[in-house]
Amino acid sequence: MFFTADTHFSHANIIKHAKRPYLNKAEQQICDEAHSDNPSWDQWQAWQDLKLSSETVEKHDEDLIRKWNNKVGKTDRVYHLGDFAWGSVDRIKRLVDRLNGSITLVLGNHDRRIIRNAGGVQNVFKKVVEYLEISVPDQDASKGNRNIILSHYSHTVWNKHHYGSWHLYGHSHGQLKEPKFCSQCGNKLEPTFNCIFCGFIAKGASIDVGVDVHGYTPLSYDDVKKHLSSHAPQTLDQHTLRNLRREDFGDDKHKQKSKEEGQASND
Repeated sequence: MFFTADTHFSHANIIKHAKRPYLNKAEQQICDEAHSDNPSWDQWQAWQDLKLSSETVEKHDEDLIRKWNNKVGKTDRVYHLGDFAWGSVDRIKRLVDRLNGSITLVLGNHDRRIIRNAGGVQNVFKKVVEYLEISVPDQDASKGNRNIILSHYSHTVWNKHHYGSWHLYGHSHGQLKEPKFCSQCGNKLEPTFNCIFCGFIAKGASIDVGVDVHGYTPLSYDDVKKHLSSHAPQTLDQHTLRNLRREDFGDDKHKQKSKEEGQASND
């Protein structure tokens, strides 16, 4: 099982604006000048007007196809979280035919022809949806199953986030700003996005699975699990109250009673 997003096959503007490493020498020079510390208007305009060569687009597509097929087997299942490809229906069909695995596509904002199902293009995918929730057997998850929420867009909260479900998304090309300071007390957050001072958790178990973040390669389930293993269940809204225990409150009488009940059960 694999996850990816934002491949943007044949989408020249995305290759340019996401600064993907496939430009030829002349294109790269225009890019570097426009993104220098103090570019001139002419240099910036040259970047805006730049049309990438067909050779650059082909180089991009071929490398992404190669990396996909090096990791994904022919019988594997792939969840693609949107913005699959640009171009004609025939081009999209040929791309799917060259990629290993059966692809479930969660639609993105650039999947316009697929959204319209032009030429029956949706039929080349295993499934085409706007949003998806799946459950994956995992002995480390609650009740032996991991709930995963799949969407093209990042969510602040999602179904069962407070029980440790994962949220996978794309769209942002690795540019979504992560919280650095606790919104409750202002102290700096730990790398796992929890505050050691007040206990607030600023971000649950979510990850951008777009290719720009992961070397232009899909992520396996184990890859995602490794990334999210240190993330605690999210505590951003009223659902947290359902999980509070009596001993979480500052009432010494209740704490003592809970302690006595625990000792009695051990006896």
